[in-house]
Amino acid sequence: MHLESFDQLEERVNKAVKLVGKLREENKELAATNQELQAKIQEFQNAYKKLQEEHQQLKQEEKKSKQFEDKQTEITTKVQQMLQKLDIIDTGI
Repeated sequence: MHLESFDQLEERVNKAVKLVGKLREENKELAATNQELQAKIQEFQNAYKKLQEEHQQLKQEEKKSKQFEDKQTEITTKVQQMLQKLDIIDTGI
């Protein structure tokens, strides 16, 4: 081989070494970004789970509230009926 060929080979090896170094640095940055994104995904999943639990609690409370309103309406109706009966008795006397 000629000296020129060695110089070209050395230049290509140096470029390859620089490229490998650059790619390793990019890989580290990408790995760090990936780790940050994984942590954010976990946070979002935890928040979503908490929201689902709160939603279930609200649905249960809404159901209880509806049952209470129904019972209140039933009681109001019965009281009105009893008052009407008393009015009938009072008018009949």
